[in-house]
Amino acid sequence: LLGTQKDYVLAEKYLNLVLSIYPTSEDTRYIAASYYLLKGNLREAENHVLFLLTENPENNSARNLYISILMATGRFREVIPVAESLLKKDRSNPQLWYSLGQSYLETGSHQKAINSFLTAVALKPEDEISRAALEYSVMDTTEIRSAQRQSIAAYHFNKGRGYQERNLTAKALLEYRRGLMIDPSSKEGRIGYARIFKQQGLPAKYLEELMVLKTQGSADRDINDEIEITRSRLSDSVTNSWSVDQYMYEKSSYSFSVFTNPIGNNLDYFGGEIYLRRLFTDYLKNYQNIMPKIHQRNVTGFGDAFRSAREAGTDYFIILSFSESERFFTVTVKTYLTSTGTLLSETKIQRTGNDKIQEALWR
Repeated sequence: LLGTQKDYVLAEKYLNLVLSIYPTSEDTRYIAASYYLLKGNLREAENHVLFLLTENPENNSARNLYISILMATGRFREVIPVAESLLKKDRSNPQLWYSLGQSYLETGSHQKAINSFLTAVALKPEDEISRAALEYSVMDTTEIRSAQRQSIAAYHFNKGRGYQERNLTAKALLEYRRGLMIDPSSKEGRIGYARIFKQQGLPAKYLEELMVLKTQGSADRDINDEIEITRSRLSDSVTNSWSVDQYMYEKSSYSFSVFTNPIGNNLDYFGGEIYLRRLFTDYLKNYQNIMPKIHQRNVTGFGDAFRSAREAGTDYFIILSFSESERFFTVTVKTYLTSTGTLLSETKIQRTGNDKIQEALWR
């Protein structure tokens, strides 16, 4: 607990006391290894977990922790046989499938990684980090019209339709946008997205989305008719009269760098902060006054983030940190001015229930 609160001095005082009294206790060694992993002292974490495994090679909790330490030290090839050995005994552990997928991804076995993430999501559909890992893996490694993109995007289109039927427009837009990021050529997804703008009384935006289908060669007779009808209705608008595209009109925009520090996040999944950072960045891109190209990466701390943002020339930079438990997800967002490094705001958002990660990052 003290470790998660970053009170490392007091945490180590109590930890060393307990270790001196119970040096061979499996529970004590496990807590010590977990603490040092959280702190980023990977050598000390590995020493404690190896002691555990020497005493009890069948301690599955210790082997899971060992996988996290191996991943944190970049030894992904060593993770694969350990994870596969554990999965022979229990194939229903989604976290193990995630770790295996991440290790395959890091070692260049992209399809094996996707298959592992698919299994993790099938076992636990509400697992948002595994789903994000699956989606970004597919987006990064497959062709734009691949069948895998279509099947994965369908999850978001179905959720979007459900929200739309309940008049939860903001959530429906979010799901359709996510689906179209994964599968930009989806006719079904594009039509559903466009119809929301029509329902909101935004005919120009509705027409813009229909024109995307025409450009992609997906417009059938009904869509072409709808394009002509909408154009006709807009013929007397100020936009047409003045020959000005309101959506192309230049607006003030701001650039951001978005950073995460892999040390100190309390997440169940190694590397999860990378996927959460990418999700957060994608949500930022929904705002028209934010430049679509956002600089992002892992950093070692404030100094590294400040220097990187200045080198990138962005207006602002954000440092994200995350904490996760079985019930809650918390994100802390610190926003700084790049020119001076001044902290402008610090926001902490906590959510629970289904879609708790999406709800927290979106807000």
